[in-house]
Amino acid sequence: MIYARPGSTFEAVVNGYAAGLTTVRARILDNAGATISGPSTTGVTELVAGSGSYVATLTAPAVAGQYSVGWDTGVVSPATWTTEDLVVTSTPPSIAPAGPGLTTLARVKAQMEATSTTSDDLIEKLIPPASAAIERYTRTEFRGPDDPETRDVAFAPWSTRGRLELEVGAMREMPTAAVLLDADGLDLQTLTLPAELIALPVGRRPGVDPITTLRFASTVQPSLTGDEIVRVTGLWGWPAVPPDVEQACVITVRSWMRSAPAAAAGYGFEEGRVIQSTPEGGWMLPMAARQLLAPYRWPVVA
Repeated sequence: MIYARPGSTFEAVVNGYAAGLTTVRARILDNAGATISGPSTTGVTELVAGSGSYVATLTAPAVAGQYSVGWDTGVVSPATWTTEDLVVTSTPPSIAPAGPGLTTLARVKAQMEATSTTSDDLIEKLIPPASAAIERYTRTEFRGPDDPETRDVAFAPWSTRGRLELEVGAMREMPTAAVLLDADGLDLQTLTLPAELIALPVGRRPGVDPITTLRFASTVQPSLTGDEIVRVTGLWGWPAVPPDVEQACVITVRSWMRSAPAAAAGYGFEEGRVIQSTPEGGWMLPMAARQLLAPYRWPVVA
């Protein structure tokens, strides 16, 4: 989600396109069927050559409200169209800190080469919202609950009959329990683990890489229709925060510190970003952080 002041410029980024395109277009929509600006290729550039990620500098509408930034590759189709929410407002949002962060006070200070404790309070206030912003941007749960949690999981969008899989996002280890439910939520079968669910990717590194997908074993596949739900219990999130994700959090905290006066507890807008020098922190991620996070960003599947 992007927040911008009315009439201000802001950056929008899209990932997952082919590299080297010159036809990528961006537009702003009012969510009521009208196009506010674009579509245009003007100012759209590839973030890093060969990355397939593109950035555009856009101007927010003059009227506050909820909008969308729409992207395509020159032709609009389900395969090329993607959007991101845009909120135009003169009042920054309030974001509640969300648990432990993706980095630490010591890590941020080490990169700042800081020995003074003057900024410690501000750093500790900014780490949780910076971490939450990174998880929203990547749509990836790096920090899961400390205790096992039960969640209902639907079949992955790419699933087909005979190759049905569950998109679990990120799990630290094999689930401890899984129950197959029908479309109405009624129990059909308690699955035997790990015999009836295969954890993917197969080559993941224990303690480093998460389980992202659960594939039904061939003995279970024939009885499935693809309309079922699976109630999965286990430890969610990554086994450990990847170093480049932690670095993106450090970069974000340092950027927000430069943008927000450490001695004040007010709001400020700067270059289309919303910054709040309170425990709620800011919203927009700096470009350097987004470049590091690009490999971890899950695509939006229509």
